[in-house]
This record gives sequence, C-alpha cells and structure tokens, in this order.
Amino acid sequence: MKNTNTKSLLAIYDLYSYAPTFNIYEFLTGAKIHANILGCNQIDFLILRRSLNSASRLQPQAINEYDYRVNDVLINSTQMFPISNIFIHHEESNVVEILKSYQFIFPENFSYSLFEDKLKSDRYFLQPYLRDYFLSGNAIPSIAPPAFTYKLMKAYLINYIDKIITITIRNAMHLTGKNSNINIWQSVAKHFENCGYKVIIIPDIESIDSLPNIDPLGHMCASNQSLRSALYDSAVLNLGVNNGAIAPLIFNANARMLLSKLYTDGTNTNKQFFTEITGISPLTGSWCKVPWHQFIFSEIEDADEIIDRSFKLINDVIEINEFVSKIPNNQILLDPWKKLDGTIFPIADLGKRDFKLENFISTLKNDSFGFSNPKSLIIRALSAYLKNNYEDALQFSKQTILLDGRYADPFLICAIIYKKENKEHVSNKYLQSTVNLFPIFFEFKDDEWFLKISDSIKDILLKA
Repeated sequence: MKNTNTKSLLAIYDLYSYAPTFNIYEFLTGAKIHANILGCNQIDFLILRRSLNSASRLQPQAINEYDYRVNDVLINSTQMFPISNIFIHHEESNVVEILKSYQFIFPENFSYSLFEDKLKSDRYFLQPYLRDYFLSGNAIPSIAPPAFTYKLMKAYLINYIDKIITITIRNAMHLTGKNSNINIWQSVAKHFENCGYKVIIIPDIESIDSLPNIDPLGHMCASNQSLRSALYDSAVLNLGVNNGAIAPLIFNANARMLLSKLYTDGTNTNKQFFTEITGISPLTGSWCKVPWHQFIFSEIEDADEIIDRSFKLINDVIEINEFVSKIPNNQILLDPWKKLDGTIFPIADLGKRDFKLENFISTLKNDSFGFSNPKSLIIRALSAYLKNNYEDALQFSKQTILLDGRYADPFLICAIIYKKENKEHVSNKYLQSTVNLFPIFFEFKDDEWFLKISDSIKDILLKA
C-alpha cells in the first residue's frame, strides 16, 4: 500500500458519524455519484468500527445487535453497489496506513479524530449530499441487485407472474410513531388478495415473528437485502410506510412503489425536516425521477386512499411507456430482465432441473463457517431433526431462511415438521417454497412427498 491509488475512491463509513443502519444506502449512493464526478473507475469501502459506546450515541443497541448491523446491514448492502474491496478496521494506525494509499476519499476532508464538528460535516454526506445533487436536476442512480437474486425470484414466484404485491411493515421499538398501522395494512392486504393478487408481507426484522401467517419468502427478505430488492423488482407494486428498511426499494429505480405516511410528527421524518433534508416534495417527485415511484404526502395511513392510488399506479401504463420512450438507450434499465416498470417477464425459460436428495447433505461437509453462516445453521437444523428435536430444527431452519434463501433444506425441514404437527396450512407454505426451488416436487401427489422425503432424508443423512 505504498503507491497512491489514483483510480479508486475510498468511501469511509465511520460509525462515530453514521449509524449502522440503512443510511448506508444514502452513503454508498453518494460515494457512487462522487466517484463518477471524479472519474474513478472503482470504489473501495472501509467500515471504521468504533467502540459500542461511540456507535450507540446515534443508534441505541446491544453488542449482539451491533454485530448484526455491521455484518447483515452494512456489508450485506454492498452487494447492490459497485464495490471492489471491503475493509473493516478500528485501529487508527491501520486506517491511517490505508488512507496513504488513496488520492480520493469520501467524505472529503475525512479525519479519524472524534469531535462534534466532524459529526456535522460528515452527516452532510448522507441525505443532504443526495438532496443537492437531486435538486440540481439529476436523478439519483439506481442500485442493481446481483443477477442470481433475479433467478431465485423467478423460481420462487413462478406461479404468481404479474400478481405480486409486497407490503413492508415497520414495527420497531425505536421511534414507535413511525411504525405501520398493522390493522390498516392487513385490511389493504385482504382487499388485494380478494382481487386475485398474491400479497407478500415483509415483517420488521426487529419483530420478525410478531405477525401471523407470514409467507416464508417475506421472512427471508426481511434481512437479506439483495433478495428483498429483487422481490421489490419482481412485484407489480410495493407498498409501505417511510422508514429506513425500505432503502432497497427507494433506491431501486425499476420497482413500482407507493409509500404512505411519508411524514411522522415528532420524529426525524417530520414534514419540515424531511422536506429540508431530502428535497422531496409533491413538486419534485422521487429521487430516482421515475413516474412509478410515488408518495402519499401525509402523516397517516388511509386504507381507501392507499387502495385507490395503488390501482391507478398499477394500471397507469400509458404514462410509464411515454416516460420510458424518452430515455436514450433505456439507460435506467439496469436489471437482467430489461423491465420497464417493475413487473417480471413470463418465465418460459425455467426448465426442470436435475434434483437429487443427496444434494441436501452437500453442506454437511464443511462446518468451518461460524454460527451465523447459513451452511453452519443448516448443519445444526439437520442434526436437530435427526435427534427429533423439532423445536431446535425449526429455529435453525428459520434462521437459515432469514440469512440466505438459496437452500431448499430449511424450507423442507419446516414443511416436514409442521406436517408432523398437523399444521397443514403452514406446512404447505414451506413446501411451496421448496417446490419453487426444486420443481421435481411437482411430481409428488398428495402426501407422497411427505412420506418419501421424511423417510429418505433420514437414511441419506445417516449414511453421510
């Protein structure tokens, strides 16, 4: 690290200045804009991890939550940005050494020192930086979920093309005034279900089990940001209230969006503060400057208004097509499907894949990942299942689904256990997710899948 890097921008997310929250989207989007202005061809990302006491000033949290936020919020979010290298350091000597290797730093004039003026100057590089760029006539650039997440969504949603609506719920202990009105959103969900739509509710990660009958896909997308953004992209419409967790939606220019309760009096999203810090108003529209990103500029949620505005947005094809026709070379379309308005194309190319039950134990060969790795959790889930410890098996399976939905194992384990417990409705939900991942299960009739898989999985695991 002796030579100065003149082609890369080093973006430093100092946890003294920034909270380990979804503000990371604003920061990395700003870094992407700044890199483009400077002509840098790549972005390197440094997380300056301060002590828990320093970080807690901005976001009250326990040590285990701090760990989660650093890994599953900050690092996970980088999948949607053109990040080349990631560093995590807390020692000043390491940070100073890295700084010597870069000519371009974001935020500019970065300092390792702790002082109040640093807080004020660094915080500019969240919403205000984007605001000024936006109000100067520019569209905020879109995120781009990894290509594999679109393939997963195609598999999961194969039976619901053009019929997906998501509702993202906020139900947190911090600033409770910003929370979703659960009763209103349940009535909205029921209305769309009665109209033939498949409604997927994405619960708040801080209260993941507080709502009944959540689709496993909603649970999985609650913490996996790249899958969440791909789900938003797949849906015909995405609903919710203004809060940090919808960053994968707000910064996705290809997803249809209608946000309610844009303001919350007495919080950091009160009308005056929100307008001043973001520049967003009824006159300006959304940051991404696309007509399918819309807001209900109010402080309350109204079911009738939400439903009425939703159908208008779903059916407003003419305005969307006129807008897209004016974009040179479809510059705004970043995802592999080349969509125009947030709806997925028919999945005619998804052929039946080779499937063997032996694949279920492929992850048992390596247990060197740590407790929070999905492969390690699958091992624990399968081990608990073999010991007939269904409570632990369910716990580890659901944790796996939250972290990474690419594995069929946890879905199948949940389906089998709930089947054993005569909870048919819940079992069928998890089975459907397994079927969507591995279409071979379509060949099983009635309860044949349960009888064959339940017995076979034990034999295969025991042989392993």
